[in-house]
Amino acid sequence: AYIASVGFLGTTESSTLISSVTIQVRLHKSDNQQIMYQKSFNYGYDFGIDEIVYVGKSDEYTYSGYEELLTRASSAYDGIRHAIDMVTDAFIDDLSK
Repeated sequence: AYIASVGFLGTTESSTLISSVTIQVRLHKSDNQQIMYQKSFNYGYDFGIDEIVYVGKSDEYTYSGYEELLTRASSAYDGIRHAIDMVTDAFIDDLSK
């Protein structure tokens, strides 16, 4: 598993920034490297891509722009930690099914 992206995303329609983390997970058989499990999980912006499991977002970690993001740097850090926890929990839940 690895973190494919981490940061804050905004859209062209708004200056709002959303905490965002995407992880990609791939598990292989050790003897022949056959892929047994492969999935991507995203927290933050819903890209609407079927192959990426969207796990949600929190308005607590949404910022009106770069100035607010910098002013609330401690909250921004907490938002990234929260996002990592959310995608990790979603992966663990999915794998245990």
